[in-house]
Amino acid sequence: MAAPHQDPSASEFKEAVNALWQEDDVAKKYENAEKATRPFGKILVDKSGLAHLNSDAHVFDLATGTGAVVKELYDAVPKEKWGKLKILAADVSPPMLEYVKKWAETEGWTGTETQIVDGNNIDLPANTYTHIFVSFAIFVMPDALPKLYELLKPGGFIGVTTLACLPWHSLLARSIARMADAPYSPSSSDLEEKLFSGRPWGDHKYVVSQLREVGLHNVDAVREKKSAQVGTPKLFMESMSFVLQMVGAYWEEGKREEWLKELNGIMLEESAKDAGGEEEQVTLEFDGIAGWGWKSG
Repeated sequence: MAAPHQDPSASEFKEAVNALWQEDDVAKKYENAEKATRPFGKILVDKSGLAHLNSDAHVFDLATGTGAVVKELYDAVPKEKWGKLKILAADVSPPMLEYVKKWAETEGWTGTETQIVDGNNIDLPANTYTHIFVSFAIFVMPDALPKLYELLKPGGFIGVTTLACLPWHSLLARSIARMADAPYSPSSSDLEEKLFSGRPWGDHKYVVSQLREVGLHNVDAVREKKSAQVGTPKLFMESMSFVLQMVGAYWEEGKREEWLKELNGIMLEESAKDAGGEEEQVTLEFDGIAGWGWKSG
């Protein structure tokens, strides 16, 4: 018999996760996750053609997080051409944007600006950007693509990345199975249903169809698996805060804090076993989809 649980609505589920994005130390917790997400950002940057930049480019990086795509852009574009880059790094999280701003100042990215932008309520001028990137966030703003298309200049590029599956779910499931009171263990399908707003964003064909539906052409997508070392077990669990928030949304409020504390400890132990020790590196295999397309010139 399944353990009793509450079934959070998609909005309640996302509110639980979004609360984490407002915490002062969220960038510190999340920056380690870049090691897993950044290789997929590189795929988009490579497909965008920006490495061979000859004219000015105005880039919109929505849900920038700790700036993984921005970093890939500046790695790809020769330094002598940095002056041709103008980048708006946007997110709903002020701490994330402060992190990106400081990084830009340190690295000399004078063309990078930051701005709070809610991907579900974008208020920016149309026909403005030559390139738009959305890294592992399009599934939480499922109606954003038509608006992003409006923001794009003719001939412009849009690239998105999304998860094909949840790489940490097996660790989560076996950790919950060890808990004393056996609280409800959400399946991968449970979590994807909420995280993806009930849409199949983990499906390669669906990503392609959504890009085509808004009017993009030369649309393509790839699904790839990439292994990444995501820090020591302790560092890894700091970046797993958002996962714990997602799971906690299924548990009754009276026991939630106690259970989450127990789960965090068990997952730390399990990840240390996987890594081979507390000072070793946790390795995750990310199964992701990168999709892109162009607006007619």
